[in-house]
Order: sequence, then C-alpha cells, then structure tokens
Amino acid sequence: MFDVLIYLGHSALCLVALYIIYKAAMSNETMHRLNRVVLLSIVALSALLPLCEIKIKEEVEAEWVEYNNFYIPDSETMATTEVVVAEPEPEPFDYLGIIRSVAIGLFLLGVAFMLVRLVASTLSVWRMVQSGRVEHLENDVTLTVVDNLSSPFSYFGHIVVAESDLKENRDLILAHELAHIRLRHSWDVLFVDLALCVWWFNPAMWLLRRELQSLHEYQADKAVLDSGVNAKTYQLLLIK
Repeated sequence: MFDVLIYLGHSALCLVALYIIYKAAMSNETMHRLNRVVLLSIVALSALLPLCEIKIKEEVEAEWVEYNNFYIPDSETMATTEVVVAEPEPEPFDYLGIIRSVAIGLFLLGVAFMLVRLVASTLSVWRMVQSGRVEHLENDVTLTVVDNLSSPFSYFGHIVVAESDLKENRDLILAHELAHIRLRHSWDVLFVDLALCVWWFNPAMWLLRRELQSLHEYQADKAVLDSGVNAKTYQLLLIK
C-alpha cells in the first residue's frame, strides 16, 4: 500500500509540473476547446507517466587470459563476494513503519471523505432535479423549475432554474445551460471529481478543477454569443 502512496506522490509532482507549464504557456489563450483537451490530458498523463520506467543496460566486457590452452576471465575483472556472518542484534523500534501506517491511514481517510462528499453532492443534485416542476426540452433534456435557487445549473441532461429567473430571462438562461449540455461539460467535471478523490492532497488538482470550470463558462458564453444574442444584454445578465 505504501508503494501506491509513492506512485501517487510521483503523479502529483507530474501534475504540478504540467499544470505550471499550462499556466505559463496556454492559460491566456482563447482556444477554449484546445485548453479543455489539454487540462483533461494533464490529469491522464499525470497518472500514466510515473508508470513509465526507463532502464539503461550497461554491458561490461571481461578481459580474457590464456591458461593451459584455455581462455578464462581475468581474475581482476571477476567480482567476488565475501559473506560475513554477524551476531543477531535486537530489532530497533520501527519508526519508519509507524510513519508509513499513519500516512496510509490519513490518505484512506481523505479518500473516504472525498467519496462521501461526491456521493452526497450527487444525491443532492438528483433530489433537486426531481423536486420541482419538470418540463421536457429538446433531445431528452429536462428542465426543472424550483422556487428558490441562487444560480441556474445543468447536470448531464438536466437543467435546474428558479421560477423568478426563468420568467425574466428564460431564453438566455436556457441557451447558456443547453450549451453546457451539448458540450458535455458534466462528464469533464465527473472525471476530475473522481480524480480528486484520489489526489485530494494535491493543490494543483484543485486549481486545475477551478480552471476547467472557468473554461466551461467561457465555452458556454461563446456558444450563446455565437447564436446571435446581443452581447450587451447578455453581459448585463451575467453581472446580475
């Protein structure tokens, strides 16, 4: 199990390095689709790179000498091993073993907490999806209208919005949330959240998740504006 922690530590370092490269080279670019692919690839590469091992094989040639018409390896090039038998000593207190056990326990506790958090969040969303008035939209997309909600959101093929927001800005809100659904942003979030359950201790993973969510919003906003919506009207809605 401790070997797994070492692997996760190596993968966390890979993710930090790749995320820093992304922030330095691509974070200010407006190629949202490419940035999205790169961010998701960073998570996958960080998991795969520590599994790749590079082995260097070095061949050593022994010098041969003639002995009784036979060629044998020179004794100077032969490795010798001396076996020393020592008296058994009492085993010292295993501090390293205790540290390993504590590290494994903390890691598993963090994983359990993140999994419970993810399951609870998912159940909360599903209860909200089924709690209000449901309308069926295009392509098996359902709209759930609830009484109170701080901000509209979408989850896979479901859109949840407050009654008051829907009355004031129905078309703009639905255009924005439908863009999220068409672009399959919920799959990205689920993938990163599952990875976060394992790499919960890595700050770069949390930053990457926030970066990906911001990128999703940029993509949805661009899709709405490309559909012909007035930019000023849409900006006022976002500010509100």
